[in-house]
Formats: sequence, structure tokens, C-alpha cells
Amino acid sequence: MHDDPASAGGGPGGRSAIAGVVDPGKAWRRARGIPIVPVFDGYRAIGIFGVTLFHVLTISGTFGLLGGWFLPVLVRGALPSSVVILFVVSGFVVYLPTVASGGRFGSVGAYAIRRAARILPAYWLALGVALILLATVSDSSGIPGAGPILTHLAVLQAPALLVSSNFPLGLGVIAPVWTLSLEIGFYIVLPFIAAWYFRRPFVGLLASAAIVVLWHFGAQHAGSLASLVGIDLSSAARTRIALNYESELPSYAIAFGAGMTGAWLYVRLRDRWSAEALAPYALRATLVAVLALGMFTYIAGHDYLDNPLTLHRSLAVELGLPLTLAAVLVAVALAPSWVQRPFGNRAIRWLADISYGVFLIHFAVIWFALREFSLPQDGSAWAAIAWTALVFPVSLFYAYLSARLLEQPVRRWAHRFGRRVQAEPEPSPATSG
Repeated sequence: MHDDPASAGGGPGGRSAIAGVVDPGKAWRRARGIPIVPVFDGYRAIGIFGVTLFHVLTISGTFGLLGGWFLPVLVRGALPSSVVILFVVSGFVVYLPTVASGGRFGSVGAYAIRRAARILPAYWLALGVALILLATVSDSSGIPGAGPILTHLAVLQAPALLVSSNFPLGLGVIAPVWTLSLEIGFYIVLPFIAAWYFRRPFVGLLASAAIVVLWHFGAQHAGSLASLVGIDLSSAARTRIALNYESELPSYAIAFGAGMTGAWLYVRLRDRWSAEALAPYALRATLVAVLALGMFTYIAGHDYLDNPLTLHRSLAVELGLPLTLAAVLVAVALAPSWVQRPFGNRAIRWLADISYGVFLIHFAVIWFALREFSLPQDGSAWAAIAWTALVFPVSLFYAYLSARLLEQPVRRWAHRFGRRVQAEPEPSPATSG
């Protein structure tokens, strides 16, 4: 999705799987001795395709008919939580160069150019596709006003949910783009905290947990807290906050923080011990972390069963799921190669290289199919197969074109431009690779 695919994986010599071109981010990191962790490509692909599958099963009616025994409850917890993978991966990947550089963040200007090139062009293209669909599909609500369009162009759609009851998220066509507001928010905050976080990674993780707790309870008692400062929140405002507070950056602070602390831990462990020495301990840690993650995923599934009209998670899940997920991701990255292989093989890394486009467009494919086709939505296996057979191939084809023709060229330009505009301090090469 939104993290830099340059951070993880890549073919021999740092080549992208897309059309054999050199991935600019991977080349940039390799030249500076920054670790490239192939399994994080696979994690990102799993997160994005998990989000896509969740939406496919929901629109087909299958998700709502999953039973109440152990495995379906795990699926109920895992698929809606796929987005958490993306935030943990983003925290790890984007913070990894700072850790590998001994806490030096480098040029903020060049960083901003790279981040903007990674996220914005493909996102704006998807917004353009959404506007075209709204203008051409007869059974649509039509193009929204300038306000929602400008809000989306500025990537402020998630905060807008707190102030407008009828805000057309994703222009009513690509709703999952709410996550990009959180990604951009993280990118903006990171330069201010990067050096401090490097010195105190576990204090930083504790602070991120505190943000989640305060935000959770603040949202639950928004009316009372507002009255303390003389503000009388309307019933509509309280409802908006209750419905949408989980779609805001503070709810996922611990996911980003867990990824950042995971990056620090990964580099420190690789600096101190060889991969061979770490592998057996990492394997044991993986088994323990998977069991803990399974427990929180099961609780998340039961949260959904208790209230199927909302995907709100309990505070225990808000804290425990990102922490245990980050533990699994880092432990696997340090485990023996046979454990890493499902997440770092060439095929899944190829999918990861184009997965951002899948994330951006798959909901538009669903939106279009709902209006133009008569696919079943009765929750049957055939309904799930029919929607899967449409949404995944179309989304993958669009994503390939987006990556080949837009994302990669823009990112290559951004790396060249960033080097010309601001000379970046060279980080100290990390011993891990």
C-alpha cells in the first residue's frame, strides 16, 4: 500500500520485478548500506490483498454469513485487521533508514519529495478515475462539489469524517483511501520525532500506546470532555466521533510505533549477532508471537460478532493486535530462511511491487460492478467466487499499468530531483543487509 516498496525485497542487484527496471528506492537504500528486508514485501502484499478480500467477501454477502466457530471467527478478526499490517510495515520501512544511520534522519526535503512521489501521483490518478466513473455511470450520485474534491486532493479525507456527517469518503467510489490521511500524517510527524525515538524506542512505543488509550477514552466521552471547556457538542457531532474516531491517526499510533520499534530492534539484533545465531531464537519467538497474535485476532472476531454493524475494536485489540503483529513480522524476518520464504519469494514480491494500485482501485471496480452487472450477493460460495474473479484480475491489471507507466517513472525522477535540490547526509552503513 502506502509504505515504500523500495524498502523490502527486490530482485538481484535491487531490480524491481516490474519490467526489469531498477527500483529507485531499493537502489537508494542499497547504496547507503541500509538493510533491505525482503519479507516486508510479502507482508505488504498480504495486507493489501487481505483488505481487498475483506471487501470482496463483504459485497458478496459471504463475510456476514461466516459462522461462529473458531476458524470463521479468526477470519472475521483477521481480514478487517489487514490494514493494521500496512501501518506496522510502514512504520518499520520508513523508519529503517534512520535506525541504520545511527539516529540521523537526513534531508527532510529529499525525504518529503520521495514520500510525495510514492503516494500522491497514483492516488490522484485514482481520484481522477473516480470522478470519471461518477460522471459517466448513469446510476451514480454525480460529481460531488469542490469541497470534497479539494479535501481529497489535500489528503484530508479522514479528518473530514469528524466534521461532516455526509462527507463522501473516497468521493463515494474509493472509500479505502481514508488510510492515506493517516500515512501522510505519520510522514509529517516522523522527522520531528525520529532522533528522539531512536534514543528511546521503548519509551516511544509506550507513548504511542498512551496516545491510543487517551484517544479511545476521549472519543468515548467526547461530550463530557467538550463540556469541560465550555463546548456543547451536538448529538450529531458525538455520533460522528463515535463512528469515525477509529479512522484517525491516533487510533493507529501504536501500529506505526510498533513498526518503528521493530526496525530499531531488527537492526540492533543484526548488528550484535549473525543471522545464523539469531535464527533459532527468532523461530521460537515467532511461535510465541503467532499464538499471541491469534488470541487478539480471535478477540477481534468476537468484537465483530457482538456488534456486526461496526468494525470498532476493543481497547485490548487496539493495543494488543499491533504489538503482537509487529512481533511476528520482525521475528519472521530474523527466522530461518525456510520460514521467510512464503513472504519473500519472487512472486509475492512482484505482487507487492504493484499492490498500491490494487489498494487504490479495487473498491472502484466493486462500485462499478454493483451498478453495471448483476453479480450475486447472497453469501454463497458462488457469489464469493464471482466477485473474486472480477475484482482481483481487473485491479491487478490496472495496478500493473499504474506501477509501470506512472509510479516507477515518477519515483525515479523524485530520487534524481531530491539529490539535486538537497544534498543528503550519508548515513553510516549498517552491518545488516
